Amino acid sequence: MNANSVLLTRAFAQHPDVLVLDEPTNHLDIRHQAGLLALASGGLCEVLTHALMAVAFDARTAVIDRPLTGDRP
Repeated sequence: MNANSVLLTRAFAQHPDVLVLDEPTNHLDIRHQAGLLALASGGLCEVLTHALMAVAFDARTAVIDRPLTGDRP
């Protein structure tokens, strides 16, 4: 179990209504990314990530392919 998984488990133990995870798989190898995303799918989480493998862990996924703010069209 890696440090991110431990932190996520501790957060779930506090029974939050929602967890917002910003790039939780950053700097993890594929095996640990999959494990952490599987763990995150066990509760109500909003996961912000560039890892497209996250799509496999949730049926409700939004893929944003353009900037939401800024000067670019």
